[in-house]
Amino acid sequence: MFSGGTNKSEIEKSGDSGSSKKIPNLVGQKRTIDSENTASITFSQLNQSVFNSFLALYDSVPVLVSLAHALPDVFLQNVLEPICASAGKLITKKDDYRFYELDISNADMMLLKINQMHSLVKVNSRLIDNMLLGLVAEYDHFISNLARLLLEKKPHILGESDRHLTYADVLELRSIDEIRVKMSDDVVENLLRKSHEEQLKWFGERLQIKIDPDIELLAKFLELCERRNLIAHAGGTVSHRYIQLCSKYDITVDRVSVGKKLVTNSEYFEQASATIIELAAQLVHIVWQKLEGGKSEAAAKALIDITFKLIRDRKFKLAIRLLKFLLNNKSTQMDEATKRTHKINLANAMKLDGMPDYLKEIDDLDWSASTLTMRTCIAAIRDDENAFLINFKKAIKANELSVADLREWPVFESVRNNKNIMAEISKIIGKKDIESFKLINNSTIHDSLFAASKRNNPAQISSSNKITPSQN
Repeated sequence: MFSGGTNKSEIEKSGDSGSSKKIPNLVGQKRTIDSENTASITFSQLNQSVFNSFLALYDSVPVLVSLAHALPDVFLQNVLEPICASAGKLITKKDDYRFYELDISNADMMLLKINQMHSLVKVNSRLIDNMLLGLVAEYDHFISNLARLLLEKKPHILGESDRHLTYADVLELRSIDEIRVKMSDDVVENLLRKSHEEQLKWFGERLQIKIDPDIELLAKFLELCERRNLIAHAGGTVSHRYIQLCSKYDITVDRVSVGKKLVTNSEYFEQASATIIELAAQLVHIVWQKLEGGKSEAAAKALIDITFKLIRDRKFKLAIRLLKFLLNNKSTQMDEATKRTHKINLANAMKLDGMPDYLKEIDDLDWSASTLTMRTCIAAIRDDENAFLINFKKAIKANELSVADLREWPVFESVRNNKNIMAEISKIIGKKDIESFKLINNSTIHDSLFAASKRNNPAQISSSNKITPSQN
C-alpha cells in the first residue's frame, strides 16, 4: 500500500500517544513505541535486521550468478585469446570460434591458464551451494538471537536447564549477571545442536504454545535444511535420510536416488530464501506476541514495512503469504488502522500478482470513515478513476499524501500507467513533477538478473508447489 500509512490521525485513533518516542523505520513511517517498552525496540531491531539479512542474500544470488557465468568468457577473451594471438598463429574461424596454432614451448603456459579458467568454472558450479550454506547459517544466527531474547524476558527458563555450573565456573564468574550470561550461552549452544524441527518445538514448549507452521512451509524448510547438510557434509550426495524426509512430507523426488548428486540452482535458492523469510517472520511474530502480551500490537505494525518492501520489490507471493498469516492468525493483536493497512497491502499484492479475487480483501469493510490516504488507495485498487482523483486532490491539499508517494508506492502502479488519470494529476501537481515519474520502472534489477541466471542455469523446481530436487 504505502510506507506504513501511519500518519498522525491514525496514531491518535489507535491510542498510541502519551510518553512515547518516534522511531523512524527504513521507509519513513513514524512508529510510536512506549519509551519504557525496551522489548518492543529489541524485537523491532531483530525483526528488521533478520529481514534485511535474508533479503540481501535473496537479491544477491542472481547478481553473483550472472557475474560468475560471465567470468570464464571474460578470462577467455581478455587472457587466453591475447596470448594465443601474440604467441601463435590464427588458422581458421568458424562461427564464434577461432583456432590458433602454438609452438609446443607454450604448452605449460597454456595449460596453466586453462586450469585457471577451469577454476572459475568450478567456483561458478559451487556458488549457489555455498550461498545456501550461508542462508541456513543466517537462520541459525537468527534462532540464536531469538532464543537469547526469550531467555532475557523469561529468565526462569534457565532454571529448567539441566546444565549445572561447576565449582570452577563459579570461581571464574564474578557476578550473578555473568552467571546468567554463562547459563544462557549454554542453553543457546545446546539449542543450536538440535535439529531445526526440534528447535521449533523448543520455542513452543518454553512459551507453552503450539508453533505449527503450515505443512507445506515446514516441508520446504526441512528439505532445504537437509539439503544444506548434504552439501556441507557429503558434497550434495543424496542419502537415505534425505529420501525418508522427502517421503515423510510428500516432497516430489522424481529422478533422485541414494548416491546421486543434488543440483541447486538460482530458482531453488529464490524459493529457499522465501521459505526462510516466511518462517522467520512468523516465528518472531509469534514469540513477540506471546512475550509482550497486551502490548504486542507493535508485532503486527512491524510487518507493515516488511510486506511493503516485498511488494515494492515485486515479491508478491511472499508478501501475500505473510499478510494472510497475520490477518488469519486469531492471536494477532492490532488496532483498526494497522488491520486496514494490511488489508490494503494484501489486496494490492494480489492484484499485482494477477489474482482475480483481490477485491474481496477490501470489500468486506466500510472505508467511508477512513483517512484520505486510505480512501485514495482503495480507489486505486478498485481502478475507480473518479473516486481516486477526488480523494487524491484532497489528500495532497491536506498533506496526507505527497508526489513522492504517488510516484513510489506500489498501490499506485495502475494509476501511473493510466494516461487519462496522469493527465488530470498533472493539473493538480504540475507537469514538472510528472516528469519525475519517468524514472520509475516497475521491474527491478533482481527481475532482470534472475531471468538471466535462469537462462544459464535451468530450473529444477516443478510448476506445482512441491519441490522437485534434481540431480546430475
